[in-house]
Amino acid sequence: MMDNFRENRLYIFMILFIVTPILVMIVNQFGIPSGVVWYIPNVIMFCVALKVIFLNIRNVKRKEYMLLAMFFLLSFVSCLLSYDKENAFFGAISVYQFGGFITFISYLGFFYLGTRLCNREKLLKLINIFLISSVVISLFVIMASTNNFNFYYCIEPFNHFNIEAEYLLIASLCSLFMFLFSKRWRVFYFVINFILLYALIINDTFGVYLSYFFVLILLFVFYIIRREKIKRLMIILLSFVLLSCVTYRNGFNVVYRNISGLLHDTSVIADSASVEDIYEIGTDRGKLWVYGTRFLLRKPLFGYGFDNVEYEYAKYDISQFYPHNLFLYLSLNNGIPAMIIYIFLIFSIIKRKIVRLCDLSDVDVLSLSVVFGYLFCLLFENPTFYMFPYFYLFLGILAQGFYKEVGVENEKK
Repeated sequence: MMDNFRENRLYIFMILFIVTPILVMIVNQFGIPSGVVWYIPNVIMFCVALKVIFLNIRNVKRKEYMLLAMFFLLSFVSCLLSYDKENAFFGAISVYQFGGFITFISYLGFFYLGTRLCNREKLLKLINIFLISSVVISLFVIMASTNNFNFYYCIEPFNHFNIEAEYLLIASLCSLFMFLFSKRWRVFYFVINFILLYALIINDTFGVYLSYFFVLILLFVFYIIRREKIKRLMIILLSFVLLSCVTYRNGFNVVYRNISGLLHDTSVIADSASVEDIYEIGTDRGKLWVYGTRFLLRKPLFGYGFDNVEYEYAKYDISQFYPHNLFLYLSLNNGIPAMIIYIFLIFSIIKRKIVRLCDLSDVDVLSLSVVFGYLFCLLFENPTFYMFPYFYLFLGILAQGFYKEVGVENEKK
């Protein structure tokens, strides 16, 4: 019995992690701080990351280890040089993101778990559990959008609608994957995808909507080259277009309003407008990007440390904690060199799959879809400890060659 537990403990933890949003909705009814429940998996993964660092480091290929070591060393130095060292190391407790140095170490644990999810059948079962959980949440989102179900806002698990949209994005991509590859349950997964996609659109986070569209285009190109799955993708595309045309909120078509805003922002940039006009683009993200770039020029080498940029924004009466862009986020927190190492490490993992595009498995396609979709999303959003673990799990699944084959075989034995 103990041997079975040890063999399956990874999947038991994954199930608990997957249903965490549902657990948060339950505990919110009793006034328990949701951040405590969300942070439990990160604490466990921090311990796993330490195990990887001190016990399993011999299995990591030398180049990747050096890159990881350099990133964390630069991040550690930036935290030591930061204004608020408590925020830098442990994250701003008053902020829903909890983006400290220790949190980033815990992401290494999630990545390691992804490299251990080698059983395809068990992985598909985990995806099904994730889809059931996400459908429950999406139904609450849809009901809340009618303004007749305000109870949801008292128990919502993510504390912000942008994070909720990122969750729905990953769930929509998983349901798309299951629809493409399922043989007997196509209608079931199509209905799930339809519900999740409607919730995603009505959530009204346009950057996430564009991320889904971006991945859909990539999949079309990929499968046109392979000459398969085209009919199923056409069905998904038609449902995507249909929902985009008929989804209204507060009397306005959600997608039309967002596209109009995007065209306006594009014209503002093209017309070389004043800096004040650029501040307003991207739902006022332009101001964060302009000032964030200025802050970066002052400290390009080590940045300001995790969760310390808010103090710089506050000097200019900007009530924001993060710049809503992954590149700026990493650069402002850790410096430009750390950002370059981080991005290079991610794309070196992705590159291994892309160079063998014709040999990709269905799980590879799913993992690439989630990784590309979430990275595209982070051009406009902030990485948070709610959603970043999902990204690292799929990156780990994608990078199961990250560990030497001898190391993997030894662990299996």
